[in-house]
Amino acid sequence: MADIYCSKCAEPWDMDTLHEELDYRKHYLGEPDNYQQAYHELKAEFFGKGCAAFTFAINEPCAPADEASKDKAFISAALYSAFGDDLDGVASEMADLGW
Repeated sequence: MADIYCSKCAEPWDMDTLHEELDYRKHYLGEPDNYQQAYHELKAEFFGKGCAAFTFAINEPCAPADEASKDKAFISAALYSAFGDDLDGVASEMADLGW
């Protein structure tokens, strides 16, 4: 499975990380059971906040480490904007770019 990248720091994340985050939120934070709605909201949160959207990333720095990461983060943000909810499309495009 291809990775998705943080739109702020370009950290690669397995697409399953979103599902793992939802599982955590449901079991430990008592969030609602409407999985599709919660998944849609988490994707939007990840697109906007980057790594900070994940509860286990609290207080972790979310800034590009170098110029290459800055470029990758910018491209990730542009692809999220262009593809909307299609994470598979974003991951595929990033893989096609060699990331």
